[in-house]
Formats: sequence, structure tokens, C-alpha cells
Amino acid sequence: MIGLASVPVPPHVFSLSAQRLDYGRFEWEGRGLQVRELRSLPLAPDVFQQGLLGGPLNNTVTFGELVKNFVAGISVPVKAASLVLPDAWMRVAFTESEELPSNEDAREEVLRWKLKRLVPFRVDELRLAATPVMPLAGRSEPGRVMMAFAIESLLAQIESAFAGAGVTLGNISNASLSFLGSVRTAGTDRGVARGADFNRGLVALALVDEEGYTLVFARDGEPVLHRFKAVSSSLPGEARASMVGRDLRLTRNFIEQQLPGMELGGVLLAAPAAMEATWADWLAEGLGIPVELTQPRHLPLDSQPGGGGEDPLAGGGPFSSWAELAPLVGAASQEVG
Repeated sequence: MIGLASVPVPPHVFSLSAQRLDYGRFEWEGRGLQVRELRSLPLAPDVFQQGLLGGPLNNTVTFGELVKNFVAGISVPVKAASLVLPDAWMRVAFTESEELPSNEDAREEVLRWKLKRLVPFRVDELRLAATPVMPLAGRSEPGRVMMAFAIESLLAQIESAFAGAGVTLGNISNASLSFLGSVRTAGTDRGVARGADFNRGLVALALVDEEGYTLVFARDGEPVLHRFKAVSSSLPGEARASMVGRDLRLTRNFIEQQLPGMELGGVLLAAPAAMEATWADWLAEGLGIPVELTQPRHLPLDSQPGGGGEDPLAGGGPFSSWAELAPLVGAASQEVG
């Protein structure tokens, strides 16, 4: 479910939020991924109920018909696909761990017990996935685990709706981990090798939307810290700037303490166009390093001049920025064959 490890996945990716349902089909060709098809459907504001981890569907039958009609409009049959969810719906936590039990049920019991001490949610209502990651510098623990979790009932409703349209959802990830996957692949031989600066050393990725922001700090392409913060759209600009600035300073101090001697090599921002300038300033001031905006060179896309690919943002398509497209590209880029 986490979407961090490189595994074979279908070329089809869906992205779902309370506001829209997106689809992308990507295939490896030439020097990267080729965009074959993009679609998007705005959703009515009452499709999902509200909740801290997302809310259940108000009407499963209506949503099932919506998904079925959306899938039917895709130009090729879709039998299996990946799914990208908002960071607010799928959260991430880290825990230190001794060697985990080899038995799957016993391992999950241990992880749920650890998660219960970290998050304010009813852990027995969550679906949980975990993957080992490198320990932080200076620690003596034998292992560290990254856990991703989401509401089981919500995931089951979504999976049921897609199953009704003939689509099996396999790899399910959130937007920020998918974004990181895209940047990681762009810095490898399989990608177009133009995102290497954000695939080595210590870097930060910031994913921003109207509902909040996520900071992912990665070391050599692997996440070491993941912070999601919800931000009310009704919060005045000055108060929002103060809150974000304080959080960035605390995060920077934490990184400096936990990874001594490692300098932050870059900050990559994915945000709506109207928010880019403000957030670039906040991040640069709070993290103490200039910020880059997400561009094609950070993604494993063959859409560069002379690369033979088409520009997926041209022609008034459903996506208006690379920041919107990056998580879908990341989910598709996990296919390594």
C-alpha cells in the first residue's frame, strides 16, 4: 500500500480526492515515461463526508455509477490500476523497532501497538502497511519502520466502487510518497536522469494545496521524516504565515539534531500556481535554502525538447501544472519490469 518500493505496476493510475477524480496512463518509451492519456472529473462537494482522515461516502451506489461512467470513457480497457490519495486521507508515521515477527499477523499486531502510541486515531479501524527504512544517524537501534495508514472502511468503499467498474486497485499510496517516487525515478538510469539533484544527499519535498501541506525529507531518495499539517482556509494570511514559519523552524531544528553533519541540498515545491511564490518564500526562510519549483526535469517524463514526447500540459488538458501531474507520474514510475 505504501508505494515506496519499486514493484511492477500497471500503466494506469487514478487519483482521488474530495474535489476530483483523475486518471493517467503512462508507458515507458525512449528516455522516460510517455503520457498516453489524461482525464479529470470534478466531484460535487457532498460525495464524501468530512473527517480528519477523510470521510466515508455519502452514497456508495451513486459513487459507484460515477466511477463506472468515468472508467467507461477511457480509451483503452482498464483492468488493474494504482491509486493515489490525498495526504490527509493516508498518513505516515515512523517507529523504531527491534526485528519484527516473520508471521504476518504477529507483525501487524506489533506495528498496530506501536502506531497506537503515535497517533490519535482508533488504530483498529485503520488499514496499515509498513516498510523498513534506514535508521537515523547516531542511533543504535537495529531498525526503523515507515508506516502508512488510512481508514479501512473508506478504502474498502473506494475499492468496491472500482471493482464494480471492472478495475482492481493494487498499489495505493498518498500524493507525497508518489511525488517522492517520481523524483527518485527521475534520478535513476530508468528515468531521464534530470532529477538527480533531488535523488542524492538530504533534500526536502513540499507538497501544498488549499487544505494543508506535507514536508518530506529524504536521504538518498529514502524518506527520513514525513510531516503533514492541515491548514484551515479561513485562517488569515498573517496567522498562516506565522504558523508555517514556526513549524518550518521546528522541523529544521529536528533535522539538524537527528542528522548532524548533513546539509540540506535542495527544496522542491509542488503547489498550485497561485500559491507558489508565497510558499517558496516561506520555505526558503524557514529551511534556509533556495527553493525550486517542480518542473519536467524533476519527473521521469520523456516530454523534453528532442525527446519525442508530447507536452502533457499543452492544449488545455485537465492538468494545469507539473505539481498536479507529479503524483500520478510517481505512481506509474514504480513499474521497473
